[in-house]
Amino acid sequence: MEKILTAAIFLLLAIAFHARQGHCEAQTPEQLVRDFYAWYFEADKGPVAAEDKPEIYKYVAAKAVKYIKYFPPENVSYFVKANTFNAIWEKPKIIVGKSVLMAGDMYIIPVTFKLRDENYHEDYHVVVFAMKENGSFYIIKVTDIYPYS
Repeated sequence: MEKILTAAIFLLLAIAFHARQGHCEAQTPEQLVRDFYAWYFEADKGPVAAEDKPEIYKYVAAKAVKYIKYFPPENVSYFVKANTFNAIWEKPKIIVGKSVLMAGDMYIIPVTFKLRDENYHEDYHVVVFAMKENGSFYIIKVTDIYPYS
């Protein structure tokens, strides 16, 4: 009986350690951005925009969502900074760069969307700003990096 109890305690500790370790790994700015865009490209396919789905609050700060809804960008996706979504955007290769700590708990994270097919080769670049709030990272802003023309 003592061996079973010891084994059960060891198993519970191992599960708790693994869950805690997985939680810490997911709490990086880069992982937030990877998870967000994986969700975003799937969530934005249906009749309801991703910005209008409650799951967005898992990734984006509430104040940012409120701002995007109140001041929606014209003819462009706020999170991608592109105005044309066609089949090439179905599965873009998303490259998330290394984050840079700017001040306090605010990070900037470069993101590249590589769009490829037999006739089209284009890269879109954005910079995501993420901030830690209550122990979790949230996206607070997304901007493109293209020069004004």
